[in-house]
Amino acid sequence: MGVFRDAAKAVNGSYGIIYLHDDSDKEHFNEFQVFVFKHSECSKVRDKMLLPCIPVIEAEIYNKNIQKEK
Repeated sequence: MGVFRDAAKAVNGSYGIIYLHDDSDKEHFNEFQVFVFKHSECSKVRDKMLLPCIPVIEAEIYNKNIQKEK
C-alpha cells in the first residue's frame, strides 16, 4: 500500500483503480483488494461486485476441485 500512496502523491492529479487478487494472502485470499487513486491520495476499499471470488467468478474451478476430492 505504501508504494501506491507514494505513487499517488508523486503524480499530482493522478486517478484510477487497481484490483489486486492474491490467493496466497491468508486474510484476503478469496477477494479482490481495490486501491482507488484520486486527488493525489490512495485509499483501499472493499470490493462489492466480485466478492467472494469463489464462487462468484471461479465457480467452475471451485466445483471441479470439489469433485476431485470426492
